[in-house]
Amino acid sequence: TLYVNLAVEIIHRWRSFDRNMSLTGTVKGIIDQLFSGLEVEYGSSFTRMCFAFITYSREGVNDTEMKDCLSLSGEVLQEVFQYSKLESFPMHVWLRLKFVMKNLVAEKESHCIKWHHRQIWEKAEERYSSLKNIAHEIMGKYFGNLIDERGRQEREIHKQPLTLNETVVW
Repeated sequence: TLYVNLAVEIIHRWRSFDRNMSLTGTVKGIIDQLFSGLEVEYGSSFTRMCFAFITYSREGVNDTEMKDCLSLSGEVLQEVFQYSKLESFPMHVWLRLKFVMKNLVAEKESHCIKWHHRQIWEKAEERYSSLKNIAHEIMGKYFGNLIDERGRQEREIHKQPLTLNETVVW
């Protein structure tokens, strides 16, 4: 059933004038095909980094965490803001991608998303392995509260709680 669900995700994006309308014959192949299509449609650096954060986060990432981590990636900001120099990643861009991948992820505690199926996670881990250290570095700085105050303000990044029972006011 995973193959059929993923095939439908690809097929419903086909238009009458598209060429190369075919499906790969394996689950891993169709996941790869789906990832490739999303990278083309939404931008390679942005999509790949989002998928790396989802793949290499410990318990998933919520919308605010994703926006803040994307704001710390110079490559992603450069891709999204080709004609301007903004420092804060726009939330609506992330939400558009999140909406189209709703059948690939599951929402967990604190509205954090993770890959909804083991095979999707395995393929993502294989495909985005070159971004693992970058994702860990960005998430380490973010969750470790290691961003200086000026950088936090310029990029509109939320401060992380210092203890587990401390709450953050958004």
